[in-house]
Amino acid sequence: MTSEVKERIEQIRHGNVPDGFQETIFGLAPVSWRKNRIDEVCTLSSGSTPRRDNAENFIGDILWVTSGELKKRTIADTIEKISEDAAQKSNLTMYDPGTVVIAIYGLEAAGIRGTASIVGKRCTISQACMAFTEFNGVDNEFMYYWYLNNGQIIGLRYAQGTKQQNLSTDIVGAFPICYPEIREQREIAKILTTQDKVIELKEKLLAEKQRQKKYLMQHLLSGKKRLPGFSSEWKKNAIGSFIREVDEKTTENNQYDILSVTKNGIVRQFDHFNKQVASEDNTGYKILRRGNLAFSSMNLWMGSLDVLEDYEVGIISPAYKVFSFNTQLMNIKFGRQFMRSESMIWQYKVNSKQGASIVRRNLDLKALLSTKVSIPGLDEQQAIATVLMAADREIELLQQDIEYEKKKKKALMHLLLTGIVRVSV
Repeated sequence: MTSEVKERIEQIRHGNVPDGFQETIFGLAPVSWRKNRIDEVCTLSSGSTPRRDNAENFIGDILWVTSGELKKRTIADTIEKISEDAAQKSNLTMYDPGTVVIAIYGLEAAGIRGTASIVGKRCTISQACMAFTEFNGVDNEFMYYWYLNNGQIIGLRYAQGTKQQNLSTDIVGAFPICYPEIREQREIAKILTTQDKVIELKEKLLAEKQRQKKYLMQHLLSGKKRLPGFSSEWKKNAIGSFIREVDEKTTENNQYDILSVTKNGIVRQFDHFNKQVASEDNTGYKILRRGNLAFSSMNLWMGSLDVLEDYEVGIISPAYKVFSFNTQLMNIKFGRQFMRSESMIWQYKVNSKQGASIVRRNLDLKALLSTKVSIPGLDEQQAIATVLMAADREIELLQQDIEYEKKKKKALMHLLLTGIVRVSV
């Protein structure tokens, strides 16, 4: 980083506009960059959804992009495809590769707001999407990254609606975009594309590591594959013989930190949600201690369970069941892996009945605890746990690496798309 760039950043930190820069609604931009409305540099249009009551509309070969698919840089395929007849009857436009597509419906959701992709194959789009085509003076890839950099601001500040926050072509078209000459735009896009490829490669490696972990769990936790040095027969035990329900409750409000069971483990609720979602008065909440198993009996079959590892003690909603392990029969580290295995999730499902909604099932805890399963001796449990924990650690480190690369990309977009760092051409 040059001294000139450092000086600019320092000025910005102190709330000053560096020499040669101007303020826009999306932040700073060099005064030498051109400034136009978006609808002056490209054509905007939205899509449509064929009638759902005619199943034949969704039997075809035409790619149909929905807002939920705008996650990666390039869209090469779609979840649903429509027929030629459906495209004609719905008056859908066919978009060529290179079209930039953004999400315009449901922007109250952080996972939808500010998302965009570049079309990799000829396609149509749903009414929840908007297409940018016929670019004039602005490179399509530069526009894609510009929107990624500013889409959150657009969605938060300018989307309209009460329950559902939406954008229109009129709103988006009126936004100003500042941009350098075309060669610098393409160099900026090239740098950011390279960073995207780094992230994509690491995400593919992560998916492979997760597949390998799943394979290990399926084979090691079922006894289909044995580790070297172990040949003793696995013994059948009732689930209730190696876990015992604990019903320790708080006697005062905020006695311990409030915890939540998430896909990333058991975490402090405030750290995960950035707010407290539990009751203001949490007296009577269940106490969860290190090594305890916690799960929700309403959606347990979906794998909503884990063992507390990172904290000594915390509290959890009374809706959860809490168990301690009988360490004479089950190693806690092994227990965490075993209780989260596919075979056990299947047991949760068969020992429950569908509740008021499709995603909820009411667990028959007595039936579950009386179900017998085969488990190895403690020595083999420890060895299996060591292998699976090593795989977990590899996955965790790779996830951290991907998050670092994503933050790096975000920083690059901010520096390059505002002209704080200039690209030589």
